[in-house]
Amino acid sequence: MVKYPTLYWTPCAAHCINLMFKDIGEMNKVQTLVSNAKMITNFIYNHSWVLALMRKYTKGDLVRPAATRFATNYIALDSIQKRKEGLVKSFTSNEWFSSRYATTEIGKTIQDLITSTKFWERIYRFTKIMQPLFVILKVVDGDKAQTMGNIVHCMEVVKQKIEEENPKSFKAFLKIINRRWENNLVQDLHRAAYYLNPDLHYKNNLRFRKDLMESLKDVINKLAPNIDSAKDAIEEVSSLLNLHIESLINI
Repeated sequence: MVKYPTLYWTPCAAHCINLMFKDIGEMNKVQTLVSNAKMITNFIYNHSWVLALMRKYTKGDLVRPAATRFATNYIALDSIQKRKEGLVKSFTSNEWFSSRYATTEIGKTIQDLITSTKFWERIYRFTKIMQPLFVILKVVDGDKAQTMGNIVHCMEVVKQKIEEENPKSFKAFLKIINRRWENNLVQDLHRAAYYLNPDLHYKNNLRFRKDLMESLKDVINKLAPNIDSAKDAIEEVSSLLNLHIESLINI
């Protein structure tokens, strides 16, 4: 980077967001939730009769939590949440109670979990909190959308939605997200691209966002070969966005 001072190195956005999922997955409450989900899916898929019963009532299959792909745990919990009605029917059915599995210790534990209101409330809260972050992961991990000018906006929306879904847990989740966001992902280049995105610039009223304007000025100063070129670039941006040039120069 010393040899090529006008080049930017940006980390993989998908990898950084996966690390957010990893860090969140290390929270004690989340670990317990994922552990319970693994216990349920392992029990069901390790016993063909129970699996057939589950498929009868859910009309489908579950996604099983994985050890390595961190976002998969969210997908697995969301899968269980979506199959809630069928799972509850499976483990409260006459077939279940008349089976040999219902009298085993593990069978009773699984039945207690699946009929527990608290268990379902925790899965619901977690999936609602993590759903916005999973959406942005799919966006940055795909090939269709250009994300450089959108990722800052997307992350701001994610934080807002998490706060709306669960204000009590917001600070703990936000601390994890911000640490990865600030230390591993976002750069002046992302903020400048957000500021210059014409749709988002006017939609989100970014005109006088000082943090974004400061990033834009720093990007221009880095990319421009000399002071005159930097001034020309600032004048052009000011003209396009209907800004007073002093707004960018004097921040």
